[in-house]
Amino acid sequence: MNVLIAEDEPISRKVTRALLRRHGHFAVALPDGQSAFEVLVNNPDFDLVITDVQMPHMTGLELIQALRRETRFDALPILVVSGVISVTQVAGLLELGADRFLAKPVDEKLLMREVASLERWRGGGSTHAGSTRAADSRAVG
Repeated sequence: MNVLIAEDEPISRKVTRALLRRHGHFAVALPDGQSAFEVLVNNPDFDLVITDVQMPHMTGLELIQALRRETRFDALPILVVSGVISVTQVAGLLELGADRFLAKPVDEKLLMREVASLERWRGGGSTHAGSTRAADSRAVG
C-alpha cells in the first residue's frame, strides 16, 4: 500500500513511516498538509493518507476539506492521528471526510489494524458515501 503521511512533529513522522515500512508499505512523510496536498495533486497514486490535525501551512482539517473537494480523491481513505483532540472534534473530522481516527502515541498494532481495514475497504471499491461517514461518526460518540 502507498501511504502519504502529513505530520509536523519529526519523531512522530519518522516512527509512523518506519512502522508502515516494517509492514511492507511504501510510505512518504511530509511536514504539513500543504506539502501533502501538492504531492497528491501531482501524484495521485497513493492508497491512504495519514494526517495529524495541528500542523503549519495547512492543518489536517484543511487537508481533509481540500481532498474531499476533489472528486478524484473520493475513494482515498484518510486516517487522522492526533494527540490533542476532543470527541466532538473527532466527530467533526469524520463528518468532513476523514474515515478513521487514532490517538497518539501511535500503537503499532492499532495502526496496522486500521491500515489493513482501510486497504480492504478501498480494495472493495467502496467510496466515501455520506451514510458511511455518518455511521463512523456515530461510532465515535
